Amino acid sequence: MASAVSTVVRDPARLAALRSLGLLDTGPEPAFERLTRLAATILKAPVVLVSLVDEDRQFFKSCLGLPEPWVSARETPLSHSFCQHTIATAEPLVINDARRDPRVRDNLAIRDLHVIAYAGIPLVTDDGFTLGSLCAIDTQPRVWTTDEIAILTDLAASVMTEIRLRTDIVEDHRREAALRARYEEAQAALALRDRFLSIAAHDLNSPIAALVGYADLLKKRMEQTGDVAHAEQQMLQTIGTQARHLSEMIRSLLDFSQIEHGQLLLEQKDVDLGMLIQRVAERMQVTDARHKLTFSVTDGPLVVRGDEVRLEEALQNLVQNALKYSPRDSTVTILAAQHDTLAAIMVTDQGIGIERQVLPQLFDEFYRAENAHGQPGLGLGLYVVKHIVTLHGGTIEVHSEVGRGSTFTVYLPL
Repeated sequence: MASAVSTVVRDPARLAALRSLGLLDTGPEPAFERLTRLAATILKAPVVLVSLVDEDRQFFKSCLGLPEPWVSARETPLSHSFCQHTIATAEPLVINDARRDPRVRDNLAIRDLHVIAYAGIPLVTDDGFTLGSLCAIDTQPRVWTTDEIAILTDLAASVMTEIRLRTDIVEDHRREAALRARYEEAQAALALRDRFLSIAAHDLNSPIAALVGYADLLKKRMEQTGDVAHAEQQMLQTIGTQARHLSEMIRSLLDFSQIEHGQLLLEQKDVDLGMLIQRVAERMQVTDARHKLTFSVTDGPLVVRGDEVRLEEALQNLVQNALKYSPRDSTVTILAAQHDTLAAIMVTDQGIGIERQVLPQLFDEFYRAENAHGQPGLGLGLYVVKHIVTLHGGTIEVHSEVGRGSTFTVYLPL
């Protein structure tokens, strides 16, 4: 019998279940103390224990009425444990006189802890592992009644409820700690990314600007001397175009980083939208001779309160997209007008268009429509545009038809 008890007590799966609860070697807790006091009062038992049976000891999560040194140690070796027998059977263990019971009459708890009468109810997990018992002890022979065992059984169920609640709390703390660790790792990765982007932007912008400048200068000189073939002119134009694309991608990444950290701030002033549109249109027409770019401002001067640099960036992104996805020799139109208390800026192209089902995703970060994958880009332009417009208290809409083109409309408060 002793060997059978030892085998069950030392079962690795049971021990793992017990130790995973985080109850061993922990201090007294009010919930368990209340239950042992309640059991002692109702049953008029001098000793009540919540005993957890480990590999070679029993630990008392709560103990009432034990003599010293056991009450301070809050554990005994298994040589002093009746509770280990509940582990083997997972059934209540009821002993009226331990000195006459062959299962425990040689147990040292009789001599050292004065255990004579014992009633123990196993504490069983939902997975079927017996952790220990809630036991009531008397120091003299006693016949335990059916009602007393029923009361002790109900109180043992309450002990298991407390263990489950505590386990849920411990598990919540573990999950919170894991989430906190992952969050901190993500924040560290973001900080590293932002530092890289900042360094990359600083180190790359100067050579890119030089590349664009030298390409434009070389093209002008060759045009002035007449010593330029069409193929060479196209190559120089390609160099300038690709360098500008690279510069724009770096700017988009920096904007994205600032948006993610809430650091994209506005410098407010009065902005004349007509002048801004003209400036963007004329500059982009110079750098893109393959398309016709027209603009018009109706209803007189349109002046909004906002950040001129950011608004120009947003408009440039919209025009750039229109040019990028439009066929050669097609027209891109910029139209501005007043709509009640709003200024409306419309950018219309004759390009590839956008499928209706993807329109809700169009302004998500890194999103690119399937029919746009042939063009260079990171999928950040429209994301940045929407954020800039939102910061200005505005909205943006898009209407599109596949194969016929798109119109992006920005509304800004006047």
